[in-house]
Amino acid sequence: MTEGPPTNPPDPEPQPPAIAQRPSTPEPEPMPTPPPPATVPPSPVPPTAPGRTGDQQMWQVLSHASAFVQVVGIPSLVGPLIIWLMKREDPAVEPHARAALNFQVSLLIYFIVGSILAFLFAVTVVGLVVTIPLVIALVVLFLLELVFALLASLAASRGELYVYPLSLELIKP
Repeated sequence: MTEGPPTNPPDPEPQPPAIAQRPSTPEPEPMPTPPPPATVPPSPVPPTAPGRTGDQQMWQVLSHASAFVQVVGIPSLVGPLIIWLMKREDPAVEPHARAALNFQVSLLIYFIVGSILAFLFAVTVVGLVVTIPLVIALVVLFLLELVFALLASLAASRGELYVYPLSLELIKP
């Protein structure tokens, strides 16, 4: 009994099971890091308030709010006139005082003309029909004066120049 060589020689080392290899694709290049965000400059100051101080803001608001002195009997023209004369050289305050003064002078003209017309129409019998609506219009104009002065004061507190309706440009810059 002789034995012959084995038919299959044993493997010297066991082989791990074969893993299916995918075709190699080139790896994507790393994304470049985005540049740092650009610094945003602060918003510019509104053109009506070039670097205004708290004192200038107070005078701006006061030039419009001074119309309320008429409630105590002082004509509403006096406040803006005094502020305009005092602060005429201040470029931040002068436009506000001039706008308020133009509005108050315009209203004074409207009140004088309206009152004269109401008086002239009141002396005639036919004019009573015109006088009553004219007097009502003057009362409404007085109330609008207070509303517009309030709106202008609020706009001035935000640094904006309020454009009064019905205002005549009598005092030029």
